Amino acid sequence: MYFDTVNITLHVRPGDLDINGHVNNARVLEYFEAGRWSWLSKHGLSKQKSSISVVSSIRVVYLREINYQELLCRTQLHLPESVEVGTWEDELTYKAEIRQILLDKKEESTLATADVSIVFIDRNSRELRSLQEFIHSQKAT
Repeated sequence: MYFDTVNITLHVRPGDLDINGHVNNARVLEYFEAGRWSWLSKHGLSKQKSSISVVSSIRVVYLREINYQELLCRTQLHLPESVEVGTWEDELTYKAEIRQILLDKKEESTLATADVSIVFIDRNSRELRSLQEFIHSQKAT
């Protein structure tokens, strides 16, 4: 199972800036969320199916000040090694990691990174589901 890295362009809006003239940290989380939504959409994974993905933790590292500029958000899924080497159906996986990078689009320098843990739940019962069940639910109907 292979998922491509997805890049999207984002534009800092004047309302995204705080009193110091740089992007508010809560807005950075929204930029990363937009990147994850774009990644899901590119891979045909929808929030409207029977299993959904939810963020269980996120760790953001700010490396440089983010000013009024054009940004690039890069999103990549990191699957557990067992999934990557082909035991996809043999060993159920209940968590996946997403690595995101926010770049200055002009200079291509890294401004912030995010390591996001996601888990999968049933849309109605809210019970834990495996990554495999999530993928299968996306392909159904």
